[in-house]
Amino acid sequence: MKKRSTLDSSKNIIDNRHYAYEKKLIRLRKEVNRLYFEQGLSKNKIASIKRVSKHFVIRWTQSMHQDFEQDHRGWPKKKGSSPLLTPKQHEDEMKNILETADIVKKYLVL
Repeated sequence: MKKRSTLDSSKNIIDNRHYAYEKKLIRLRKEVNRLYFEQGLSKNKIASIKRVSKHFVIRWTQSMHQDFEQDHRGWPKKKGSSPLLTPKQHEDEMKNILETADIVKKYLVL
């Protein structure tokens, strides 16, 4: 049986903490959204109760049906990469590209 190194176990601890933090953040986003749309509290009141910035509350009360798991924080992974798209947006974008390519082919072949 191979022993796990201290580095491996430290990495697992960090991964678990990150996962727990993300879950807590998602729950907070949902709660802020619920307080605004279901309870009718003001954005200032929610920010005060939950001890978050008003900007945070504004960001997560834009729509009742927001995706709370994606927040698009941080830098893009690759230099020059496009903003992240939802799977549906990506699918629509690919369809548009293929349709444009088909139209170009029709005109190029006489």
